[in-house]
Amino acid sequence: MHLLSSRLPAIVFSRSRATYYQSPRKFPPAFVRRFLIRYPRTPIYIVVGLCVMPMLYPWYVGLKLFFTVSREEYEAKRMETKALVYERAAFDECKGRKCRRRNSHGKPIREYRDGPSIQNNSNFCCFQKRMSSLIWKYSKWSALFYCVAHTISRHIGELVICSGPSMYPTVHDGDLVLAERLSVNAGNLHRGDIVGCLSPQDCNQLLCKREGDFVHSELLPNDRVPKGHVFLQGDNLVASTDSRHFGPVPEGLVQIRLTLRIWPISRWGWVSDHWFWEKEATRRKGGE
Repeated sequence: MHLLSSRLPAIVFSRSRATYYQSPRKFPPAFVRRFLIRYPRTPIYIVVGLCVMPMLYPWYVGLKLFFTVSREEYEAKRMETKALVYERAAFDECKGRKCRRRNSHGKPIREYRDGPSIQNNSNFCCFQKRMSSLIWKYSKWSALFYCVAHTISRHIGELVICSGPSMYPTVHDGDLVLAERLSVNAGNLHRGDIVGCLSPQDCNQLLCKREGDFVHSELLPNDRVPKGHVFLQGDNLVASTDSRHFGPVPEGLVQIRLTLRIWPISRWGWVSDHWFWEKEATRRKGGE
């Protein structure tokens, strides 16, 4: 089973090699899956585009006014803006309440806000300051959003889409699963965990398998996994390419641990039986 992750340069999906297996209704639909297989970085481009579009809006407004509004219309709009009356509230320290500032005749002070000035007969100049402010604002928030999203994806967890029947019936083809990295970074993996690792045969492919310890395989002479390695095996032995074919996998290739199935809603639930901070020895002692 392969996992679809936006951080990988290329994603390869595999079809079922078992003729008797029939996967349930998939999410996302088939045409969306084919599009994501062909263009795996599309979700990233969509998010970046949504963050950049507000930055381009003030430039669009300024250029539109520059090419469509005449000087006379702009002067009329400027005078109309200048005629607006604003009553500013001030704090009265003596009475301890808000009141309107008044002049000697007892009438509210009228303050006029000057409209945008015209320089070199250009309607674009009036939006220059506003554009600079908006561009800086959206650039700052876009950079902050990218840094936070990248940090969460690289060090905490991410959402992955499973493809292939190798983990059936635990994980089906097309399931959306929440994966975490905290237990992997802390070296706190247990026997029986469902993990995602880089394929030893193709570094651009992320495999989803179950971790084991003592196994029987022709690739292991002593039926014991070497130190610093894990033996990965799919639940569907008929249609799974795992450590039985390419041997034990170094722990450094393990990237994520699957914890919670989010989609489909009918099969929502945990696929892991422990939290990321629980040690395996502690769980055994507590269980006894």
